[in-house]
Amino acid sequence: MTTEETTIEKFETRDAFAEAFRGQRNIDAADVSGVDLVGLTIAAGNLAKANFSNSDLTGAKLAGLNLEHATMQGTNLSGAKIAGVNLESADFTNANLTDSTWAGVNVEGADFSGADTTGATGIGVDWSSAAVPPDPIPETKTVDKRLIAVPVAVVFALFGIVLVLRRLKK
Repeated sequence: MTTEETTIEKFETRDAFAEAFRGQRNIDAADVSGVDLVGLTIAAGNLAKANFSNSDLTGAKLAGLNLEHATMQGTNLSGAKIAGVNLESADFTNANLTDSTWAGVNVEGADFSGADTTGATGIGVDWSSAAVPPDPIPETKTVDKRLIAVPVAVVFALFGIVLVLRRLKK
């Protein structure tokens, strides 16, 4: 029986993380803990098992990402816009989620223990699927999931076009 080892890649600065993510879009188990990522846009990629503990993502935009099993303990996501992101089994213990907006996000199995959700809103988010739902549950509007899927599909399509153009330039 073999066990699969995950190599953790530590990023000490915003620029180091942003450059690596732009180049790879697939960084399994990235460690970005404690890094200032204020206002950063992170879109269309895989950051499964990433560690953003105690990072500052104030006003960040997260879209079309896989953040399954991500650690967001103590992370500041105040004012963040989060759309079309898989946050299955993510850990938001004691995270600051004030005034954040969530749209079409999968929070199944996520832990929101002690998270501050004051002023947070959701569109098409099933907070009850979380292992520990936020308390209080953010104001949530229900919509047809197909309406959310269209903007997310557009993000992925545009990202695909950008990748093709980059490869053609090389």
